[in-house]
Amino acid sequence: MDESGDLKRGSAADRLDALLWFVVPVLILSTLPIGFVSNDGFGHSRDFAAGTWHLNPNHLFFEPLGAWWQNFWTRNGSAREPVDILKLLSVLSGGLAAGGFRYGVAPRLAETRWAANHATAWLAFSSAFLRLWVSDEIHMIQMPFVVGMVWTALVYLERPSFSRALVLGAMAGLSALAFISNLVLGAAVAAALAI
Repeated sequence: MDESGDLKRGSAADRLDALLWFVVPVLILSTLPIGFVSNDGFGHSRDFAAGTWHLNPNHLFFEPLGAWWQNFWTRNGSAREPVDILKLLSVLSGGLAAGGFRYGVAPRLAETRWAANHATAWLAFSSAFLRLWVSDEIHMIQMPFVVGMVWTALVYLERPSFSRALVLGAMAGLSALAFISNLVLGAAVAAALAI
């Protein structure tokens, strides 16, 4: 232990913390009623249920993934309302993003386990992240891809290679397919790496 009492972070501690950042919020947010239904979320759930949704070029993963998710759970006997089924997708996506951030990003930037968890808390409890996390609009599906892009950028910086650059490019592409505006993040990462 160091002077501050923090445990030195290690791969086992990082895995445990990441698992907790995934499991605990997913369990809490999927069991507690949130009580808010947005107009967009309600409209999407109706369109998904009726099969009348269309691809939107601004977010190509959004509609197909949302429709598949809602239909999968409905066909398999979920008693939840369709809009609540969409909230579960947001909850799972947020958990994946928080857990992935804690495991892959925070340890590379923080010096202690406490600092890595503190950084993850800042991500998870930031206003926009938290609102997306409990949303029935499922915009949260972009966050695991964005975290993956940042994670792969940090891995690339540790030891640049062509294969790592390809993985980084793929993650930037997946982020852009989730939401086209994430292409700006991919371009910013590329520009930063080029300097």
